[in-house]
Amino acid sequence: MQQLFTRLTFALFAVCLTVSCRLAAQPNGNLLPDPSIESIQEKNQFGIPFSKWGGWIYDGAPQFRVGKVARSGKTSAEIIGVQGGKIRLASPPVTLEPGRYRFSCFIRGLDVGVHQWDYNLDVNFADEQYHTFKKPGTFGWTRLTVVKDVTKKGPVEFRIGLHAPGRLWVDDAELVKVGNETPLTKEPVLSNEEKLLAPPGPLDAATAIHCPDCGYRNMPQWNRCYACGAVLVAQVTERQGPPIKPLASFEEGKLAPWSASQVASV
Repeated sequence: MQQLFTRLTFALFAVCLTVSCRLAAQPNGNLLPDPSIESIQEKNQFGIPFSKWGGWIYDGAPQFRVGKVARSGKTSAEIIGVQGGKIRLASPPVTLEPGRYRFSCFIRGLDVGVHQWDYNLDVNFADEQYHTFKKPGTFGWTRLTVVKDVTKKGPVEFRIGLHAPGRLWVDDAELVKVGNETPLTKEPVLSNEEKLLAPPGPLDAATAIHCPDCGYRNMPQWNRCYACGAVLVAQVTERQGPPIKPLASFEEGKLAPWSASQVASV
């Protein structure tokens, strides 16, 4: 009995030591759960299709979707904005010790408009300050970075909002603790696009089809829309079903199957 108790105690100590080592090493890596936004669910009552990431729909009828394009993995977060709409995506909250932290993620845009106050996006991280900025149009995966000081222990999350029509994708987020030599950011820092959002090949005007989701033109052999990732549906060029049998062609002055008639008064 004593030997069994000793073995169980040693096993429990080993497990605790392993967990402790992992937790000690964690600040040097990514602190975010589900950073590539792969964990999805049926939309909840708030219109959120992600099981770990959250968000809010404030005004209008914008929406969240599971993105069909991804920088890595299979999915991303897709935000569809509308004119006069306001929507924000939020990362999973993480309890942080005081210190300096860097949050980064990659964003991708399709036909993103501009708010009447000359911005279209805002971000918030580690405090109550929201930074507005402008990234309009169509662009490929672009890294967004924010560095802030956390002054007290508590849950912290990152938020990004879309205040204009268009589509925005978010993927590959990272939250890491950094040293004081890493400069703070006064506003979000955007890197150059990793890859321009462009068709993977030439478009043939005669055979190109429109994406059933975003309307962009694609070649049928691409299978998925290069712009939004939707599955392409071949357009029907010939009538489906049984052949049409005309009643009469009226060729050579023949009226068959009709005959001469008179106009009747009512």
